[in-house]
Amino acid sequence: MNTQSKDYLRDETVQPAKTRAEPENSQAYYERGVIYAAQGRPEDAVQEFESAVRIEHDFTKAHHNLGSIYFEQGRLDEAIGAYEAALRIQPNLAETRHGLGLVFGKKGFVDKAISEFQAALNIEPDYAEAHYNLGVMYIAKRRMDKAIGEFKDALRVKPDYIDAHINLGAVHSAQGRPDEAVREYQAALEIKPDCAEAHYNLGVNYGARGWHDNALSEFQAAIRIKPDYVAAQENLAVAYWQRGRRKEAIDQWRIAAKLGSVQARNYLDQLGIE
Repeated sequence: MNTQSKDYLRDETVQPAKTRAEPENSQAYYERGVIYAAQGRPEDAVQEFESAVRIEHDFTKAHHNLGSIYFEQGRLDEAIGAYEAALRIQPNLAETRHGLGLVFGKKGFVDKAISEFQAALNIEPDYAEAHYNLGVMYIAKRRMDKAIGEFKDALRVKPDYIDAHINLGAVHSAQGRPDEAVREYQAALEIKPDCAEAHYNLGVNYGARGWHDNALSEFQAAIRIKPDYVAAQENLAVAYWQRGRRKEAIDQWRIAAKLGSVQARNYLDQLGIE
């Protein structure tokens, strides 16, 4: 259940600086940083944004974008510093509150993450990603009813939010509501038929009901989309075994073991198979 971010803050229109002839122009540094970030050149973008804030200490958008890139690079403490610098200048930035929540969540500071996502939603109530990520944090706190509410709010704002459908299905499944879980996974597949996670989760739910043929089909679909999906390989082997298709189960466990599955290796060892 991964957390998710939005795009960098940026101007409505951004024009690249033609030359570096104005080294003390913070806006020129910022604009180049935006361009480099869009081109997938984060290190160059960082240099430009850092130059921008050295010249103009209260350049909110440059601080925010530094926070976003630091987060993507795993430089979490620096990301916190950059986001907090932006918020000291302008406290009511929903995207910055959300970005800070993502960093706190990554560091395991769940309560702080919840506080920031809630702050983002106080500013922008229809912020789908903030609803979604707040739901993820509520799962970490085992506050499942609140998580359900947040995923539903995310889907109210953004009905094609695949991850919200999947996580809502996972919570329903964990709470013993398989019909609701299946509906959410099927909704995800209507949006994105090649969503391996939705196929896998459907397979798990079908298998729990004893619908092993249906489970087989879903695990196979997940593996076609994502051949190194270890959990799907493991469960496909179990589904074969449940159907009495022992040779296929063993072959599947061998594949899973080669992918690093300890569970598959244990099954093979129990059967005395190399």
